[in-house]
Amino acid sequence: MKPRTRRASVRFWALPLLLVTAAAPRLAARNAASMAELQAHPWFATIHQDLLEIITSQDRIAYPSTRGDVVHNFWTDAQHERAIEGDQRRSRGAA
Repeated sequence: MKPRTRRASVRFWALPLLLVTAAAPRLAARNAASMAELQAHPWFATIHQDLLEIITSQDRIAYPSTRGDVVHNFWTDAQHERAIEGDQRRSRGAA
């Protein structure tokens, strides 16, 4: 007897799409209610503006990681839109 995995996957490929499509109106209503509740708080406008400034800032924070005694940095900026990577050895006294 042949395994039916391929046939079953072909037959049920649209099931997740149907479930998402059926749930979309309920999700949109719940998102709208949540957004209205968030916007009703007095701190919302201030925090929203602060976060927009951070996200759209031209300044970029490097995210270093360590492998052994080497620190790897990876970041983007106006001159390096496709990113730049830098490696540096840690000193013995560094944590």
